[in-house]
Amino acid sequence: MRRDAELKAAEEDLGLTKQIRDRMQIRHDVGETARFELIRAQTEFLNA
Repeated sequence: MRRDAELKAAEEDLGLTKQIRDRMQIRHDVGETARFELIRAQTEFLNA
């Protein structure tokens, strides 16, 4: 049960981090944010 709970939590973290990365990509594409912010979001996604 514990491993199942850990897996579920990890999948949720990955999903949330992916959403953040995707939003940062959109903001970068329309010119609202700097490339640095996009790189930071991508790095966080890779770490998750």
